[in-house]
Amino acid sequence: MANKLENIYCALLKKFGPQHWWPVTSDNAQFEIVIGAILTQNTAWKNVEKAIEALRKNSLIDIEKIKKINQKQLAKLIRSAGYYNQKAERLKIIANFLSKTPRPKGRSVFLSMLRNRPSFSELKLGACEGV
Repeated sequence: MANKLENIYCALLKKFGPQHWWPVTSDNAQFEIVIGAILTQNTAWKNVEKAIEALRKNSLIDIEKIKKINQKQLAKLIRSAGYYNQKAERLKIIANFLSKTPRPKGRSVFLSMLRNRPSFSELKLGACEGV
């Protein structure tokens, strides 16, 4: 299944080129995509935008800063995205993971962590290759 999705993704990319569909505005665009992918679960995009804007205003679209911020403070900032305590925990987990894992190895390790949702993980990683 993963290879089939990757083939489809590559064919579309070759035919249409990069679409720049994710509304990213920060210098750390790839990590912002990861943040958005976590925050968008079970919520409307308008609420995710509010949460990302709060993170942006506090200069938190950064792996190291997400690692350092208190989880309760992070949860308050992303409250608009719903399930904020759970999502704050996941943001801290992924920030720690990304900072400790070499990039080439990171993809395979991350996919193995998300075996129960391979389509989600493949699509999100395809959108932010290189994080």
